[in-house]
Amino acid sequence: MNTHDDIPLYSLPSEPTRADFDQIFTDLHSKVSDIFMQSDSPITVRYQGRIVKASKHDISLKTMRGLIDEMVTPTQAAEIDAGKPQSWSHNIQIGGQEGLGENTSRLRYRCNSKSVQTLRNMEARAIVMRPIPKLPKKLSSLNLPTGLPEALFPESGIVLFSGPTGSGKTTTLASTLRELCYHKDGKIIVTVEEPVEYNLHALPDMTGFATHCEVGRNVTSFSDAMRAALRENPDVIMTGEMRDEPSMLMAIEASQTGHAVYSTLHTNSVTSVFVRVSNKVPPERANSVVATFIEASRTFVYQRLFPSLKGGVVAVVEWVSLSVTDRIRLLKALSDGGISEVTRTMNDIMDESGLWYKDSAKQAFENGHLAPEAYDSIVRTHELETQLEQGNG
Repeated sequence: MNTHDDIPLYSLPSEPTRADFDQIFTDLHSKVSDIFMQSDSPITVRYQGRIVKASKHDISLKTMRGLIDEMVTPTQAAEIDAGKPQSWSHNIQIGGQEGLGENTSRLRYRCNSKSVQTLRNMEARAIVMRPIPKLPKKLSSLNLPTGLPEALFPESGIVLFSGPTGSGKTTTLASTLRELCYHKDGKIIVTVEEPVEYNLHALPDMTGFATHCEVGRNVTSFSDAMRAALRENPDVIMTGEMRDEPSMLMAIEASQTGHAVYSTLHTNSVTSVFVRVSNKVPPERANSVVATFIEASRTFVYQRLFPSLKGGVVAVVEWVSLSVTDRIRLLKALSDGGISEVTRTMNDIMDESGLWYKDSAKQAFENGHLAPEAYDSIVRTHELETQLEQGNG
């Protein structure tokens, strides 16, 4: 028996269909943070930070292949078979036919699938699913550090959210877009994602207009979607991730033509953003790309989530908003000493006007959210990661 009352051990028929799984996904949507499935293993979930089994029996390879085939396009299924992991959003219709009636709604999951090895099979299949709330949270509900909410809304330039998977950066980004949907003048918002997570059309009575574009479903690449977005005269562009040189250059171009651009990047600190950007381009172009990125930069946010003593989770947030003077200083540092000098200057700017991660953790600790041992561990771990990343840069 499962010792967690909210997570029963589900039974599946001998040859389950997508509909059978959707019943389980519907029940789990509001209870868990992740669902893990792979061939030769039971359904497993992350429940209140712990890993819990959620099915009585293992899922066969045949069942996993059939489920994936029903959830993705034939092209995506072929890519998984070819060893290329795929991402998509999975929608479950609740309360009637799609698009009909006020009681009709959707539950959404963000999904990733790839080929894996198990004890029985060298080419098994796995899916990780993360439930997406129907609506983004209100920005005011996130308890962000003082001054940060105002810094998230420049007229133009790049606002960058960073942090590891599961750090809450997508939640903060979506909450920012929700706020823009109710701007007094109305905003035209275009998102380019893989997959589309929060669907802004679910927001009631918004003053703006939103267009969502999913890479792999609506368009073939981020670059193509971004080029199309620039022709649509939007006020705001959100690109899910600056993953490579083309997507990064398109984001910079968009910000330089009067758009506010929101995106994410995997870094271990605010000060390491420019190191990460330089590592995404060939060495001979690094300085020129970093220079244009500095000119486009506005606000950087780095965050992680930790269990709160008050229940739920608490975000530990490092952030800085770069002024015109800051950007001039960074450009001079790049000219004088390259990326290493830019990082040293970013440290000075953080000391003067930013909020360091360790200070954010201290605030959370002093507010009664973090236990002393958690606070000490956070500070030690983050400082070590920052030293290692800056050393590699």
